[in-house]
Amino acid sequence: MVWAEGKSVQTNHNPWNPSTGWTPKPGDRVQIFVSDGVTEWVQFTGAIDSPSGEILGSHGASLIDDIDKLNEPVNYPALLATMPPLNNSPSSEYFTHRFPGLGAAFYANLAARASGFYSTPKSVEATVLDVPMQGSMMPLVGDVLTVSAGSSTTQPPVTYFTSWGDVVGDVSARFIPKTGQTAGPVQISLMIAPTHNGVARAKATIGGQDFTLRAGASTITAEVDGVQVASIPRNGAQNIAVVFRESNMALRNDKGDIATATITTGGLGPAVEMVQLTGDATTRIAGLQVERPVTTGAEFRQLNFSPTYSFSFGTSRVFTALALPSTKNTPAIELLQDISDALMTPTWLDESGKLRTASATALYNGPTVATLTTLDNILGMGWRNDLLMRRSKISAKYLLPVVSQRRRYGVTVFKGESEALQEGDTHEILIEPEDGEDWIMVDPAGNTIGPEGWNSAMVNAGDGNVFGGIYTDGTNEQYANLPSQNKLVSTYTRLDHDSFKYKATAQGLEPGYQVETRTLSPNFTGVTALWLSWWGENLPIIRAKAKISWKEMIKDPIDTGAPGPAYEHDFGAWATGSGVQETNIMSNLIDGIAQIAVAGIPRVDQLTVTPDPRLQLGDRIKLNSEDFLGVTLDAVIIGINSAFSDSYTQSLSVRILKATTTYTTYEEFNSDGGNLTYEQWQTLGPVPETYEEFNDSTQN
Repeated sequence: MVWAEGKSVQTNHNPWNPSTGWTPKPGDRVQIFVSDGVTEWVQFTGAIDSPSGEILGSHGASLIDDIDKLNEPVNYPALLATMPPLNNSPSSEYFTHRFPGLGAAFYANLAARASGFYSTPKSVEATVLDVPMQGSMMPLVGDVLTVSAGSSTTQPPVTYFTSWGDVVGDVSARFIPKTGQTAGPVQISLMIAPTHNGVARAKATIGGQDFTLRAGASTITAEVDGVQVASIPRNGAQNIAVVFRESNMALRNDKGDIATATITTGGLGPAVEMVQLTGDATTRIAGLQVERPVTTGAEFRQLNFSPTYSFSFGTSRVFTALALPSTKNTPAIELLQDISDALMTPTWLDESGKLRTASATALYNGPTVATLTTLDNILGMGWRNDLLMRRSKISAKYLLPVVSQRRRYGVTVFKGESEALQEGDTHEILIEPEDGEDWIMVDPAGNTIGPEGWNSAMVNAGDGNVFGGIYTDGTNEQYANLPSQNKLVSTYTRLDHDSFKYKATAQGLEPGYQVETRTLSPNFTGVTALWLSWWGENLPIIRAKAKISWKEMIKDPIDTGAPGPAYEHDFGAWATGSGVQETNIMSNLIDGIAQIAVAGIPRVDQLTVTPDPRLQLGDRIKLNSEDFLGVTLDAVIIGINSAFSDSYTQSLSVRILKATTTYTTYEEFNSDGGNLTYEQWQTLGPVPETYEEFNDSTQN
């Protein structure tokens, strides 16, 4: 981008002397617009990359979009579509499996949020619960206690689609907000889709008192202990929120409607204990947040929210995975690229600087936004037809999750080695999953065998981590940790979501004795509460509620019969799970690839057109040339190159979806009448005339 051209006689812009004029700096925000004098259309949103200039000539800068934002790391543990209970006690009211659902959209949304692109409002310091509902019901702040469809306690809520991504209906869930809350007002906010036609309730409980935001089909209301205290019309709103204060409340939407009321509370000092979300079959909601805003200026921030990330993964690709792997310090762009490649869902930054992901199905089935003709718009079209566009064989590989799961911490994921520790010796172990496996909900605590009050029942039941060791002189042995002695000091520290450090130190040992990191030997003759089946085990033992082992699988190839090399598609873990649905996802994608490979439709890499600033990446267009080329082409724009110098020029890269010829083929001619006799053709008209007959008829 050149800001100014031509030589300056007296002064010129330079970066050392601001008085010479504006000189852009790296990182300055930039937007480029095209105008016809009345309307403006944004063409680019980004930043200054490298300003440069010549003191006797022009100065300018190269520009870059916001792709650098996508280098942010993404960290999240592995997930299951059916998660184990949050609690670990069978006597607990909520010792039940959770059904949040799971799909690649959840991880794509994580990557987008880590990079500053949001399909639902971002969380802030005051946020105590954040449930985007994009690809899963798992919250990003807080935790989920129970979740399922409202109509079935063994199925996830039902997912639908709107302009920003996912919305949820038929839902019943309970959430536990994060701890360390600030006392004061409580705010509840939701996003509702235009298709919302039901009743959704988000209820926060504080000190036994319930505060509710209710989203109906036409009315938004606020309730205290089930009694309505205020209402506003829905009025086509997308964002709604309510703030409950000590003695008053306010209810608002993003259309400017507001209602206030005086209320009586038992005090808002305690923490929000639980948040319950319900919605019927015609509910369409997303983006549940609960906050404790500390100032009035921090209230209702969600009302100004506009999505900067939108996605459409297609109806068959949401809530379908049985399991998805953990991601640790993965750059967001790599995670998005991995998902896009696996599911054929391109991701790009549009001209407004918003991040978009769309399935091939969504792009190909989108509405036609423009028709370009060789008569009016198309100035040139270069095409090519490569052998590599045809494939003789289509195969696929994928990662199959093999899952072992318990409701308690009953899945052993790690066992230490028996180490002999002398006085003052320290032994440290890094505990983390091996390549090709993931752990779900590792026990954050555990039991040390031997000391007073140790939970022998849990250890004997194989429930939870086991720490400790044996104090022995080679003949006699006892627990290293007893009420009367503590010969082994151990610590267990979480490093990240699936890595831990275990440290054991021997202390106060008598001469001739050592500590061994194991349970009792099979030769032990004393009295112990530890069952014989657990004797001879090395320590520590680390347990989780589930373990995933990933097995690479190969699907049977499809022979296309076309020339060209074979093609193998890698689905990774993104399209796999249990049951027929996941198999269908892969089969449908492979069938689509095979159809393209057989058809071998020529591609158009450079389509020079009369500039149109309204055209965007992902637009579906029609290329019409009935007379010149005799074809009509359906296409999707996959690249736009615009240049602004002495004139405005534009060229497109397009993916051809379908070609329809407008000329009559021999087969069409033959089927229409190719077998007629001469006499039969004559009867179809026009009636033949002699010159005299024609002359007489025209004169009359």
